[in-house]
Amino acid sequence: MAARFRLADISQSTLVDLLSGTMKLQYNSWSTRDPAMEGEPPRGRYGGPFVFQRFSPVEEQMTLLGSDTVGNLITGINAISAILEGVRLYNDDPAKGVSYWLEVNADGESPRRALIGGGGASTPTGIGMTPLLEKSKARQQLTLLRHPLWESVTAYAPSVANVSCCGGMMSLTGGGVVPGRIEKLQIQGRNGGGGPLYRFWAGIRPTYQGLTNFNPVWECEASADLTDCSTVADGTASGGYKKRITFATVPTMTGRFSGSLVTHMGGALSKVYVGRYLILARVKVDSGTVANVRFCTSMGTAGAMTKHKTCYSISNTSWRLLPLAVFDIPPMGYQSQIWADDLVMYWHYMVEAERVSGGGNLDMDVFYLIPARHMASVEGAQVQYVVDGYQPVKLYTYENDTHAALWYKNIPSHEYPDSAAAYSFSDWYLPVEGGKLVLVGEREASHVLTDTVDVSLAAYYRWRSFRGA
Repeated sequence: MAARFRLADISQSTLVDLLSGTMKLQYNSWSTRDPAMEGEPPRGRYGGPFVFQRFSPVEEQMTLLGSDTVGNLITGINAISAILEGVRLYNDDPAKGVSYWLEVNADGESPRRALIGGGGASTPTGIGMTPLLEKSKARQQLTLLRHPLWESVTAYAPSVANVSCCGGMMSLTGGGVVPGRIEKLQIQGRNGGGGPLYRFWAGIRPTYQGLTNFNPVWECEASADLTDCSTVADGTASGGYKKRITFATVPTMTGRFSGSLVTHMGGALSKVYVGRYLILARVKVDSGTVANVRFCTSMGTAGAMTKHKTCYSISNTSWRLLPLAVFDIPPMGYQSQIWADDLVMYWHYMVEAERVSGGGNLDMDVFYLIPARHMASVEGAQVQYVVDGYQPVKLYTYENDTHAALWYKNIPSHEYPDSAAAYSFSDWYLPVEGGKLVLVGEREASHVLTDTVDVSLAAYYRWRSFRGA
């Protein structure tokens, strides 16, 4: 690809070429200032604050020269001014949805782009040049404040059909040298897929040292019974069985069943589970009963358990998903000294429960492990297939690293956002090495094992330099 150094809007409809246009980059005049250090006040236009969410801007300075008719020089200078004004409006006015970018590549390189967040132009004096353009020559000093990361111009866009809402997975290919921007995750209904689906959790487990045999679905019946607990058959349960806790002898808070990585890894090396997870439990109680549940973890036996502080109350009589805890496997972190299988496999868990009121049972069916290092969730969608469309929900990460989630209704040949959904994002970026996206979803008042959706994603790989480094 030919060399490129230009200013462009996101749609490529407005372009200012700084290599062959009216105002050209002066040789040996382009310099870059590193991002602001931690604790340094952010810099911005007109003295105002300016950051790209979690990133501080990089400052680019360059000299532009023009030698042309006065009319053409004015047009070239005004084109740059128009882009700088467009940048200001994009940051200040939510109705202005057009972003502007600095695009660069040397001859033979793939193009990269960096979002422009601010800047300004000045007209320094020079021999034979004045702001009046008498000699048909012009000089400008251009300063741009840009995002510190460069990203690909084209998106990586995988898609998978018929993904289970019970821990279904999607393989992701990484790229770049820093985590990529996930511009959009779309979850849409499919014909026969069920719904409407009201809430979703999605998490990306990085590849780390491998993903072979990684399974985010842990059946509770594989765990060991402790107090007033047994495995019983249930046609509505995952795998056909569930744990039933009767509270027959001890209704107060105590351990009900326990397990370990060995319990669930199915012969796989336990290091495939190293990471941070949100654990969702599929639970219900008998009518008129209220029960509290608490999740505990340890690197040994039940006697050394760490009790996660939140105790969750359950009163639903239909299967629902309960977020029990966020935890690390193993709890001391991910550094190289803990990757040995004979250490990781000592991780254990225990479920404690108590009956608060009523005289019925607590049923626990299955655990879903949502990778929590790179996680997003959304609530308030109505994802399903209907006669006039697919009603998707879309989770966005915009160019400036802000987030939003919208769910859409469809009518023939048209799609429009019906409502902003409640959402949460935690370091929602694509790992450099890729990984597996784990998806779990449920309806507003129940979790149905047969619900499925179609999933697609668009992400831009990112680099620290436009050279791809």
